[in-house]
Amino acid sequence: MIIAVLGGAVLFVYAHFELYRTCGFFYPSLAVPAMTLAWFALGLCLLLVARQVVAGWLPIALGLLAGGMLIKLLGFDMDGWSLDATAWWYAGDYVVGPALIRLVDFGLCLALFGLVFAQTRGREPGRLVGLVTGIAGLVLLFIYLSLEVNTLLGRFVPGLRAGGITLLWAAYALTLLVCGLRRGVPGLRYVGLLGFAVVTWKIFFVDLAHLEALYKIVAFIVLGVMLLLAAFVYLKCRQRFQPATEGKPS
Repeated sequence: MIIAVLGGAVLFVYAHFELYRTCGFFYPSLAVPAMTLAWFALGLCLLLVARQVVAGWLPIALGLLAGGMLIKLLGFDMDGWSLDATAWWYAGDYVVGPALIRLVDFGLCLALFGLVFAQTRGREPGRLVGLVTGIAGLVLLFIYLSLEVNTLLGRFVPGLRAGGITLLWAAYALTLLVCGLRRGVPGLRYVGLLGFAVVTWKIFFVDLAHLEALYKIVAFIVLGVMLLLAAFVYLKCRQRFQPATEGKPS
């Protein structure tokens, strides 16, 4: 077992150097994000071992790997994309190449988070790891979508930037609400309702001061449709979370 762990660690470090050197030679912007492939491959190996062996250290190792991958993505990969934290977008022009690199980088991280969640949820040991990984994946997806949409709209449709983010958040909240209702997960349902509350506050107290008249109309119409859909789904699926009443109605 010790030899296998040492061999995997050496191979992991070697893959880092090779990916960084090779990808950086052909496309410098890809050098650091390309190393995410090594993290993803190591995660797949640990998941395959976890399917065959029941050991308490495997969920912990998967959780540490997912945490390290998240730190790499947000702490190191972001530096190459010129993130402007004050405006919450990527500085410079919106170029297809870096956008695709971000998509693959975030996509690999989200895929690993989803696989770890599917492997460890509802199982002991590792139930807590699955819960934390699932929540981190949802937060990371929210961050990725917000940054990309905010940057895209800020470059091509500046007048719709604030309203576009509001509609994205509303769609995300609606998705969480529907998934929470259909799968019977109260946490997702509550977060979806909280998201709609934040979206409603944002559109009345922030967006109205920054959106043009046409964009205000579009934002209000689309948000109204989403709220109606959320109310319809909530009422249709209320039997799944409401306690059954005893006895027959008079």
